[in-house]
Amino acid sequence: MTDTHAQTKPANKKPEKKGLQFGVTTKYFLMSLGIFLVIVIFGGIIFKPNLPNDVIVKEDPLIKNTELAIKPGEIYVYNYDINNTNNTLTFMIKTGSNCTFIQVKESVNATGSCIDKNGNDKKGGNVSLEVGYISMFKPWMLAVHGSWHWNARMTVDVAGSEIELKNISFDTVDEERILGRESFVVEITSDNLHIATWIDKEKRILLKEKGNDYEIKLVSAPFELNDTGG
Repeated sequence: MTDTHAQTKPANKKPEKKGLQFGVTTKYFLMSLGIFLVIVIFGGIIFKPNLPNDVIVKEDPLIKNTELAIKPGEIYVYNYDINNTNNTLTFMIKTGSNCTFIQVKESVNATGSCIDKNGNDKKGGNVSLEVGYISMFKPWMLAVHGSWHWNARMTVDVAGSEIELKNISFDTVDEERILGRESFVVEITSDNLHIATWIDKEKRILLKEKGNDYEIKLVSAPFELNDTGG
């Protein structure tokens, strides 16, 4: 009886352990992937996760046609409507150490990004800043023009092989006057995701962004806004 019990116990335990390990790994990967896409594409979530080191973004070459136009002392306030829940974020522009510092007023730990004249922070990427929820400005906005197209790809390393997870495409599709400001209308697409953004031509900041179940809109700025339904 004792020998039979000792032989059957490891046999039952092993598949349970393997099944549990696969489930946790898969769940973690899918959660990380979903959070990553929200931050990179949507940019409206108020937290920053620790992502797996093997998930990276590869960007096509990017030529910027203007320098950073936001100035210390300026304040931008945005309304966030996500799943019918409204909130606001206030972005304060300050002078940093050899940089322009964007700080989020509502952040409990004074989180922000220190960016150079080309719009990049220490991370150096152009899809988004290191502080993912700073959605009012992203480095790629300095490259937009009337016939602009750009791509970025999210890849993951699996056992030494690179696998593409998402191909994110940026395209200027129109020019429109919104909130009393001239803007470029840029569509961001990836598989079944579709996001429309309105980028201020002069300041190269977000005026409005609209996606599935959410909308971000500038409601206060250091210049006059004329909201006539746009």
